[in-house]
Amino acid sequence: MNDTSDRSPGRRLREARERMNLTAARVAEQLRLEPHRFAALEADRFEELGAAVYVRGHLRKYAELV
Repeated sequence: MNDTSDRSPGRRLREARERMNLTAARVAEQLRLEPHRFAALEADRFEELGAAVYVRGHLRKYAELV
């Protein structure tokens, strides 16, 4: 069993995306996020995404996708 407690949400989602062989551009398009906002999501730069409610929504949608 691998330990995910030391990995950030963005990193965990990026790793899941990579395991599924999905490109960042493809996922950003599916999530309807601009590429720079998607990059901020994977890098845990949540302040670039607006209010916390939006960040949670983006994270939830991304998690459902991967």
